[in-house]
Parts: sequence; structure tokens; C-alpha cells
Amino acid sequence: MGNCVCTWSVNKKTDPAACSINQGLKDKLIEVRQKLTQTDAGVEFQITEAYPPTVNHASPKHFDGKAIDVAITNANCAKVKTFLKTAKD
Repeated sequence: MGNCVCTWSVNKKTDPAACSINQGLKDKLIEVRQKLTQTDAGVEFQITEAYPPTVNHASPKHFDGKAIDVAITNANCAKVKTFLKTAKD
């Protein structure tokens, strides 16, 4: 697992003992949440899968805490695009 940390400060809906992510990914997700809040984009997300993975994944990054799955609340194309653009910036 390497140096993973709890997702609790990123995702308040997740059990704090349930999953972990790499510290760099956690920092990026906090930044993404802050940017989405500041721009009033109306995009909220929840981490639905982190480490340890509960299902098989094609990406090996799920097995070392460097990948997540997210669900976007009331998702539509615009919200997904906004989330992806913000996460890439």
C-alpha cells in the first residue's frame, strides 16, 4: 500500500476507516473540491472506491492507493466535464 492516508477529509460521506489513498492524490482531491466550491459549479462528488479495492480493476493503481472511483451527485454531461477539467488542471 505504501504511504496511504484516510479519505475522510476529502469525502465526509465515507467511513474514515473504510479506505485509503496516496497522500498526493488526497491533496489533489481536496484542491479539486475547493476549486469546485469556489467556482460555484454545483458539482459534488463522492469517493466510491479507493484502497483496498473491493472489485477487480484494470488499472493497477487501485492496488497501491493511487486511483479512485468517484460518483458525481446528480450527474449530467456538464457536471462530469467540469469535474474532469478541474481534476486535470
